[in-house]
Amino acid sequence: MFENLRADLNRFAEETDSKNSSFRIFIRGLLSQGFQALFVYRFFRWFHVRGIPTQPFRFIFERFIEIITGISIPAETDIGKGLRIHHFGGVIFHSHVKMGEHCTIYHEVTFGDKGGWGEPPTVGNNVLIGAGAKILGDITIGDNVIIGANSVVTKSVPPNVIVGGIPAKIIGENKSLDHKNNSTTPPSSSQRKINVLQCRSTYTTGGGPDKTVLLAAEKHDRDKFNIILMYMRGTDDTEFQIAKWAREKGLTIHEVLEHKKLDLKNLREIHQLIRTYHIDIYHARDYKTCFIGYLLSKIHPRMKLVFTAHGWVVDSTKQKLYTWLNLFSLKKYHKMIAVSHATKQLMLDSGLDSKKITVVHNAIDVETWTREKVTPTLRAELQISSTSKIVGVVGRLRWEKDLQSTLNVAEKVIRERPDTYFILVGDGPDRAELEQQVRHRGLSEKVLFLGFRKDAMNIYASLDLFASTSLMEGTPNTVLEALAMEVPVVYTDVGGVHEMIENGYNGILCQVGDVDGISQAILSILCDPEKANMLKENGRKTICQKFSFTNRLKTVEAIYEEVMGMH
Repeated sequence: MFENLRADLNRFAEETDSKNSSFRIFIRGLLSQGFQALFVYRFFRWFHVRGIPTQPFRFIFERFIEIITGISIPAETDIGKGLRIHHFGGVIFHSHVKMGEHCTIYHEVTFGDKGGWGEPPTVGNNVLIGAGAKILGDITIGDNVIIGANSVVTKSVPPNVIVGGIPAKIIGENKSLDHKNNSTTPPSSSQRKINVLQCRSTYTTGGGPDKTVLLAAEKHDRDKFNIILMYMRGTDDTEFQIAKWAREKGLTIHEVLEHKKLDLKNLREIHQLIRTYHIDIYHARDYKTCFIGYLLSKIHPRMKLVFTAHGWVVDSTKQKLYTWLNLFSLKKYHKMIAVSHATKQLMLDSGLDSKKITVVHNAIDVETWTREKVTPTLRAELQISSTSKIVGVVGRLRWEKDLQSTLNVAEKVIRERPDTYFILVGDGPDRAELEQQVRHRGLSEKVLFLGFRKDAMNIYASLDLFASTSLMEGTPNTVLEALAMEVPVVYTDVGGVHEMIENGYNGILCQVGDVDGISQAILSILCDPEKANMLKENGRKTICQKFSFTNRLKTVEAIYEEVMGMH
C-alpha cells in the first residue's frame, strides 16, 4: 500500500519544481481530490486482497469520498502504482477494471462494461486519458497510448498510438513516451503485476507438488507476480494442514470445500475468486482443477490456462475417466509443464501438442536443504542405537508406491542385517492395512510407521539410506530432498527418476517389482561405507548443479510472461 501511495505522490513531484520539499508535495497531494480518492482506494484495497472484512466502514468511506471528490474507485479494482487523477469529479471505475502503472486520468472519465453486459477494459502502462473519455467493454488498451478528450473507445487499442473521436480511431503515433502531460515513463521492465491463481485439489498434508506450490508462492518475484493459492479439499478432511502452512508463510490462500466430486457451488466460488483477484493466469496441477479451469475459461476468455503434470497415469482403470477429462481439457490450455522428459513423452503419446509442453524439472532450495543446518534427533526419539542402520521410505501410503514390495524388501534386508530399521514417513489410505501386515509378519519392532512429520530435514539427516519401490513418478521431491541431505538413494527406474539418478554415480536404480534386486542394492550400500560416502557426495553435487529451485522458478516465470503475450 505505502509503495503505491509513494508512487502516486511522486507524480506531483514530477509536475513541480524539484526544489519543493517532500512535505510540500505531501500537502499538495492531500489537497488534491484525485489523491484523496486514491488514498481511500489504496487503504481498502490492501485489506480486500488479504480477505480481511472492512464493512460497513468501507461502504461509508467510499460513499463519503465519492461525494466530496466525485471519484468512484471500488476496492476490487486492480490499479498499478503511480496513478494521477487531475481535477474534480466524474471519474467512474467499474469494479473489475485492470490498469497498469503510471497512468494519467482527467475529469469525467468512465471505465465500464457495455450496458451491464460483459467485462470492463484492461488498461496498460503509461496511458493518458483525456477529459470526458469513455472506455467501454471487454477491450485492451496498450501501453503508452493517448486517448483524446471526449473519445468513446469500444475496441482494443494497440500500444504507442493516439486515438480520438466517436467511436475512437487511431489518429497518430505516440512517438514521445514522455509526453508533458504524463512525464512519468516507467522502465521497460516495469509492467502491471501478473495475477496467478495456483490451483490444487488434495487432502491432509498433500505431497511433493504442494511443497513446490508453497515454496514457489513464497519465492516468486513479487514485483512482477501476485500469487493466490486455491486449494480444494473435502468437508470431512479435518487434518488438512496446507492452508495453515501457507498462512504461516504470509501467503494468500483460499480453501474451497468439496461436498461431492463436482459441486456447482465450487465452480461459483472459484469463479468469484477469479473476478475478485482479476486473475490473468489459472495454473492447475491435477485433473480436477484442470477441468474446472477449462469450464471457467468459457466465462473468462481472457484468462490464460497453464497446467503442470506432476505425473501421468495412463493405465489405471480407476483413472481412465480422470485421464480423459485431462486430455479433453488440456487441448484448450495455452501451456503445459511436464516435470520430466518421461512425463512429457507420456503426454505426447496421449496426443497432446508438443509445442505447448515444456519440461521443467522439480527442484529444491539448496541453501535450506543442507545437512549442516540440522542436528538429527530421530535415533534418540526412537531409541535406535548409533550402530544400527535406518532405511527411510518417505511419501504417501498409496497403491502407486507399491508398498507391498517395500515390506517384502524390508523382510529380506532385516533377515540379512538384523540391525536394520525401516521407517515409513507419511500417511495415506493404505496405512491401516500395511500396519496389519507388518504385525502379521512379526516386523513391528523393525518396521515403524511415523505418520506425517514436519521435521523432514531431521528425518533425512537421521537416515543411512532412502528407498522407494514406486510404480510411477514424475520427478519426485523426495529424491531431491534425500540427495540434497546427502542420503544414498535406491529407487525404482520409473518416470523421470533416471533424469535425477545416474545409476552407480549418485544412487542405484532398480526395476519395478524386483524385490531381490532392490534388497541387494540396499545391502550393498549398508555394508560398504566407502560406497555410501561416494553416493552421498555425488548426490549433493548433482542437486547443486542441476536442480536449483531459483533456476526452476525463473523458467516458470518466463512461461507466465510468454502466455501473457499470447492472443
